[in-house]
Amino acid sequence: MHTSVYLPREVHRRLREIAFTRDVKVHDVIMEGIDAALQKHGHPPAGKLKGEA
Repeated sequence: MHTSVYLPREVHRRLREIAFTRDVKVHDVIMEGIDAALQKHGHPPAGKLKGEA
């Protein structure tokens, strides 16, 4: 599945900076945030939900 997210320019710049510093993709940094939000609300991380419909 593909989803677009519109971010303020400065937010995107900082995500790129974090990703560059950690030598990962911006996608990886965003997925960490999604996992944190899921877990905060009592759900398993995205990786465990991949097989669920």
